[in-house]
Amino acid sequence: MKEALDQTHNWLNLIRLELEVHFDNGAAIAPYEESGFQVEGTKRFGRFKAGRYIEVLLMARIRPEYQARALGAPCYRKMDLDIREAQNRNLDLPRAR
Repeated sequence: MKEALDQTHNWLNLIRLELEVHFDNGAAIAPYEESGFQVEGTKRFGRFKAGRYIEVLLMARIRPEYQARALGAPCYRKMDLDIREAQNRNLDLPRAR
């Protein structure tokens, strides 16, 4: 799991990973949660298994630096930081042409 997450973040530059898992598959759910996946929803009657319909959990993992942004932590672009720094130092800003 660790290698797959490394590949998606560092090579593919993905922000969000999603998966579906049967609600009764605790052996799969536990490692997903340990890896940062969270349950986002449930599909009622999502799969037909062993002669009955079961629920399917929808899980997702948001890349940690984007998770902080979603929770309200400020996340600024470099230009925004440069403007704030210039304002704090009372420096002249380049003017738009």
